[in-house]
Amino acid sequence: MALKHPKQAASNESPAIATMSADALLDGLGRLLEFLFEEEANYLCGAPLHMRSHKRVNYRIGYYARKFRTRLGSIPLRIPHLLHIHPRVPIVKRARRLNAGILESLAGIHAAGATTESAAALIKMLWTVELPGELLAVLAKKLVAVLNKWRDEMPGAGVSAAGPDGGARA
Repeated sequence: MALKHPKQAASNESPAIATMSADALLDGLGRLLEFLFEEEANYLCGAPLHMRSHKRVNYRIGYYARKFRTRLGSIPLRIPHLLHIHPRVPIVKRARRLNAGILESLAGIHAAGATTESAAALIKMLWTVELPGELLAVLAKKLVAVLNKWRDEMPGAGVSAAGPDGGARA
């Protein structure tokens, strides 16, 4: 049995993933994971980075680099390092376990745009602690902005068949 190139192997999974380039999916997955790492660190610390708060319960002590490997390739990530480690399942492990579902969701978001429902579903899929409903709504709004920016920056995103000359958006 011959091994397939990662980009060919991904094309067997679903039609939505097959229409996207591996680089576009990896870029979207990288942005999603880094957004979730930052927001989870803010949540576990009790305050955002560089902000004073009487509610702070933890401190950041830098970042560490890690490569996240998928069937499509690897993504370099910066993961916040916290002073007091909380016992939890890291987002990286959950992302590895749920990789196909995440890529399918990102392909759908790339095709149709991000909604608060799709963003909330991704957050619930990957988040490692239980979230209050109002925090989930705030995070979903922030993630929609990140995902729509990613979608707009991709070459040919939302451009109709009129050609690459900046045709009408779909």
